[in-house]
Amino acid sequence: MADQRTAYVVCRDVLFAHWPIDVEQLRPYIPKQLTIETFDGSAWLGILVVDVAEAGLHRLPFRSSFPSLNLRTYVNVDSEPGVYFLDLDTTEQLGALIGRNAFGLPYHQARMNFSRHNGKITFESRRTDSDLPARFEVTYQPSPESNPFEAEPKSIEDFLIERSRFYVSGGRSGVAAVRPTTQDAILEATIDKDPWSLQQAVATIHTNTLFDAIDLSPTKDEPLCHYSRQQYMFSESLRDIDEAPVPDR
Repeated sequence: MADQRTAYVVCRDVLFAHWPIDVEQLRPYIPKQLTIETFDGSAWLGILVVDVAEAGLHRLPFRSSFPSLNLRTYVNVDSEPGVYFLDLDTTEQLGALIGRNAFGLPYHQARMNFSRHNGKITFESRRTDSDLPARFEVTYQPSPESNPFEAEPKSIEDFLIERSRFYVSGGRSGVAAVRPTTQDAILEATIDKDPWSLQQAVATIHTNTLFDAIDLSPTKDEPLCHYSRQQYMFSESLRDIDEAPVPDR
């Protein structure tokens, strides 16, 4: 069988920060074809800070490295679990253009900075290209008391992190679901990767207006945080899914 992979990314110093949120509050932002998944009775919002060490397109000369920030939640279609991106921010203009047009991802331009000192990582982001301005500033590190581990089946880490599929709305034009959406076109792509090597993370969030920008309010203030030193991922091309609505669970 021919290799269907169209893009790859090498992630490093990844922070996963997650908050529970009521399904009813999140539902207007999620296309009707997608089932919002829950764990311990709640839907979840995730903010990921990623230092993209390298990214590229299969059989094309494009190669780049850049910081990235994404806001996502967790859904499925026909019991196929995946990620639904609400927003993504990056400094990389070409990468954002490719993400929007080739993968339908809701990218924004932002000014970002990564710095590292004494084992701690500080990340700052300020969105620059939208009428929905957003800032995120955090200092984080892997917990010194946490050895690397892989998610256990049916654990919270498995639910939040070990997903190998993403869904986008609005077709290939990359329409972002930053407001309640009525978009009908849903596309999906699968991700080829090894299990994440995780550690518990210690994180101090100094500023976070990503939720305010789209008028969402998690049910807890303090996030559940994890760290991963590095991950390699490959993405296949987008493809259509059925448009029949499905109930939340």
